[in-house]
Amino acid sequence: MDIKEIERVVASVQHAVFRNANSMSAGALRSRFRGAGLQFREHQIYTHGDDVRFIDWKVSARTSHVHLKTFEEDRNVEICVVLDIGPSSFYGSKGVTKLQMALEITALLYLLAQETHDQIRVVILHNSQRTELPPKKGREGLILFISQLEKLDFLKDDGKTNLLKQYKLKDNDAVFVENELKKQLARKKEIVYLGDMGNLPEKGEFSRLVQDSRFHGIRLLSPIDISPLKFSFSTSRGRLAGLGSPRTVGGLIKRFPTITSDERYLELFLRRIR
Repeated sequence: MDIKEIERVVASVQHAVFRNANSMSAGALRSRFRGAGLQFREHQIYTHGDDVRFIDWKVSARTSHVHLKTFEEDRNVEICVVLDIGPSSFYGSKGVTKLQMALEITALLYLLAQETHDQIRVVILHNSQRTELPPKKGREGLILFISQLEKLDFLKDDGKTNLLKQYKLKDNDAVFVENELKKQLARKKEIVYLGDMGNLPEKGEFSRLVQDSRFHGIRLLSPIDISPLKFSFSTSRGRLAGLGSPRTVGGLIKRFPTITSDERYLELFLRRIR
C-alpha cells in the first residue's frame, strides 16, 4: 500500500468515524481522562458566587478590587490503546468485524486527541507478540496506525479487514497480556483495552490490574459471540473455530462495558468508557 493509497484509506476511515459518531465530543474524552493538574491562567475580578478559595489577597491588597486566580487544565495525557487481536477479532456482522470496530475506535481517539492536545500510543498484541507505535495525535497518528496494520497484514490494500489473517493467529497468552497492562500502568498511562477478553482469566493478576482507575476496558463482541447456538468446526490449521464456550465469560469480565458490531459502537464507546 503506497502513501497515496494509505491517504485514501485514512480518508475513508475518517469519513466512517464522523458518519458513525454524530455525537462525538472532545468533552467526553476530557471527562474520562484526567490531566496532569491545573496551571495558572490569569487574574479576574471577583463576582458574587465565585469560589473564595481562589482569591489572590496580595493582588487584591494592591488594587481597589478583589481578584481571583483562574486556572486551566494542564492535561498532557498520554492514552495507551491496547489492541488484543486474535482469531475471534475477525468475527462480525454486516461487514463490520471486531477488528474494524477497534480500528475505528482508535481512529476516533486519534482525532479527538488533536482537539484535546493529548497523545495516543497504540500497542498491538498479536500471536503473543507486541508492536508499539510512538505517541501521536490527529491525522498524523492515524496514517501511522493504518500503515502499521497494513504491514502486519491485518488490512488489505483497499483498507478492508484481511479475513484470511485469522487463520494465522492464535489467542494472545493471558500472562503476556497481563504483563503488557502491568507495564503500561507502571508508566502511569491511561489504558484503553479493546478486545473480547475471551482469553483472559477471571482471577489472579488480571483481576488486580483492572481495578486500577486508569484501566478502561471495553469488550468488543459480535452477534456470533453472544448467540445461544453452540457449534465448532476444524480449520485447515487444525484449530477449532465457531461459536460457544471460548467467548463465554462471567464474573469480573462480564461486568465490563460491552459493545457489539451491530450497534452504533463509536457513540456507545464514548458513553460506556469509564
